[in-house]
Amino acid sequence: IYAWLLKATNVLTSILFFIVGTMVVIYGGYVSVKAIKTILVNLEAEGMIISTVLKGLDLIFLGVVIQILGIGLYELFVHSIEKLPEWLVIRDFDQLKVLLVKASIMVIVVSFVGKVVTWNGEDNILYFGVGIAAIVAALSYFISIKKK
Repeated sequence: IYAWLLKATNVLTSILFFIVGTMVVIYGGYVSVKAIKTILVNLEAEGMIISTVLKGLDLIFLGVVIQILGIGLYELFVHSIEKLPEWLVIRDFDQLKVLLVKASIMVIVVSFVGKVVTWNGEDNILYFGVGIAAIVAALSYFISIKKK
C-alpha cells in the first residue's frame, strides 16, 4: 500500500504543478496583452512599457519552469512520457535539478533586468545587482559540479 500511496501522491503533485504552471503562463499572457494595450495607448511611456513587457515575460518563464517541474516529477516517479523533446526527458533527479536551476537563472535575470529598467534612482541597485550576481554565480557553480 505504501508504493501505491507514494505513486498516487506523485501523480497528484505532478498534475498540481502542471496546472499551476499553466495558470501562471496564462496570467503572463494576460499581462502581455495588457502590455500591448499600454504600448498602443502610451507611446511615450517607454519605462512603463518595458516594465510591463518584462513582467509578462517573467511570468511566462516562471510558469514554464513550474510546468517542467511537474513533467519531470511525473517522469521520475510515475511513468516516462513518450515523444518528449530530448532536453525534457528526465532520467534522474540531478538532471531535473540542473534543468530547473538553468530555467531559474533565466527567471532571475529577467526579473533583474525589469528592476534595472524601472529603477527610479532612489534605491541602491548596486547591492541588488551584486546579490543577483552572487545567486547566479552560485547556481552556475552548482550546474558545473553536477555536470562532472
